[in-house]
Amino acid sequence: EQGREGATANPLAAVGRKALPACLRMFAFVILGLGGVDGSYEHAEDSARVVKYVGPRFLATLTLMVGPNGRAYEEKVMGGGFKLIAGKQSLQELRWFVEDLELARCKFGTEHASNYLPITGLTLPGDKDEILRFIDNALLDTYPRMLRP
Repeated sequence: EQGREGATANPLAAVGRKALPACLRMFAFVILGLGGVDGSYEHAEDSARVVKYVGPRFLATLTLMVGPNGRAYEEKVMGGGFKLIAGKQSLQELRWFVEDLELARCKFGTEHASNYLPITGLTLPGDKDEILRFIDNALLDTYPRMLRP
C-alpha cells in the first residue's frame, strides 16, 4: 500500500526478504497507529502480511507518539479526517497484528517506551497464545498496573 511518505510495502518487503539468504540478521519494526482510528484494522492486517513475507528473526512494535502536537499532526501532516489512536486502540491494533502473524523462529517484543504494554523475551510462533492472552488481559483491564501511561 502507498504510505504518506511515498514508500510502498511491496518494494520494502522485497528488499527485506533479500537480507535473509545473505545471512543478514533481519530486524523489523512496526509502528502501531499509522492507520489512525479508521485504518487501524487494515494497518494491523497489512503489517502482519508484510512481516510474514519478510520473515524477520527479530520483531518489535512502536506506537505512534506525536506529543502535544497531536491536532496539528492530524490536520496538517496526515490530512483531514485522520484521528490518532488512543491507548486502548493501540492495544487492539497490537492484538489484531499479533493474531495475524505467521512467523518461524522470531523474537518478539513491545518493550519500547512508546508502547502501552511492554512484552519482552517471547518468541513466535511458540509464545503466540501467551502474547495474545497478555494483550487480552490488558484490554480487559485485568491488571491495570501493567500498562504504561
